[in-house]
Amino acid sequence: MKKLSIIFLSLTISLAAISQTASGILRYYLHRQATYDVVLDRLKRITYLGDSLTLIRYTDNTRHTILNHRIDSIVYIANSSVPNSPSNRAVNRNRNTDPQASQLEFPHRKEGEMNLLIKHSTPEYGNTYSLEWDCSKKANRWTCYQMYDGNTCDNEKRNNTFREDEDIPTAYRTVLSQYVGSGFSRGHLCPAADRRCSKVQNQQTFYLSNMQPQYQRHNAGVWKRLETQVRAWNNTAFRDTLFVVKAATIDRDDQISGTTRSGLLIPKYFYMAILCKKDGHYQAIGLWTLHDEKKHSGDFSQYAISIDELERRTGIDFFCNLPDDIEDEIESRLNIDAWRIKTPHQSVRHIKNHRSQNN
Repeated sequence: MKKLSIIFLSLTISLAAISQTASGILRYYLHRQATYDVVLDRLKRITYLGDSLTLIRYTDNTRHTILNHRIDSIVYIANSSVPNSPSNRAVNRNRNTDPQASQLEFPHRKEGEMNLLIKHSTPEYGNTYSLEWDCSKKANRWTCYQMYDGNTCDNEKRNNTFREDEDIPTAYRTVLSQYVGSGFSRGHLCPAADRRCSKVQNQQTFYLSNMQPQYQRHNAGVWKRLETQVRAWNNTAFRDTLFVVKAATIDRDDQISGTTRSGLLIPKYFYMAILCKKDGHYQAIGLWTLHDEKKHSGDFSQYAISIDELERRTGIDFFCNLPDDIEDEIESRLNIDAWRIKTPHQSVRHIKNHRSQNN
């Protein structure tokens, strides 16, 4: 710790000189995170707390706050020489250039000033979730977040505090009255059950920006079962970190069922993209569901597709911050057996079946 602190002090002292003479980036490799890139020719100041990166301030006075992320290593990348690992073994030609979207859970950002990146976090547990909001459609394009031991707890009950997201300009946000009498539930993307470490963390999942209009039978049926399956994957025997994207289709006319009388887009499909990191190895899976009022049965494997196929259907590049060689490998294959873990519901059913067979 002492040696690392001295390095940080030396780095802080020399930052002004570096930013004047270099036009590359400083890439921070963060514990349990992906990378965080600092653009040197725009840099004004970096603030550290112990061995953690806490605040980036740029010359245009924009500030980026990074909470509870310990630094594992720092690499200087000159100009266009952009490695994606400390060993310089891999390249990444399609990563997000926005340092606020550099973690592994982020899909590739959609360009344009009408597409907002919104992040909700708590001081104690870091990022609750992030989302991309399309102001022109007044709709969520995707919500993404991480699941690991430090940010998934069972401390709080669901609080049902549905409310507008004030981080979105008033003219472009959705409001509670749009759901009243619409025939649709306020369907969570990052579910409240995934964020129960604190009251504030749980409350943040009830922003309407984290919702899509959803048929209640779909919301309480297949979607709930898939959410339960994701929580079953969230255990230390299976993962170090899960990187999760949850979304519904809003970009293609043939993937939108229509609009409500109050102007809410009705997605035709809901889907998930899951990346699992365990002991330095990665695997990924996509889950795709038709959004209708019919009863859907079966386990998650009936909805499983490769990430490549999910990208083909949605036009979105998932897990773009991975090195290209890893991304290409894990997104092209689908190994259902590697993801077979019983949900609590399946485990109870298995016990009942086992008992009946023995009676």
